[in-house]
Amino acid sequence: MDDFVEVLRVQNTVLEVDINGIANVVLEFESFAIEPVMEDYRRQCAETHQGSGG
Repeated sequence: MDDFVEVLRVQNTVLEVDINGIANVVLEFESFAIEPVMEDYRRQCAETHQGSGG
């Protein structure tokens, strides 16, 4: 049981670090990448629907 508890503690610490790191990366990513990507995606969808007669 002691080993199991230690593993959970280690995993919890790693998850906290990952969550913090991912949160920072996501915020940086959204600030300059998400909007242009979504605009391109919408444009491609519109062109695809128009080209297919939709």
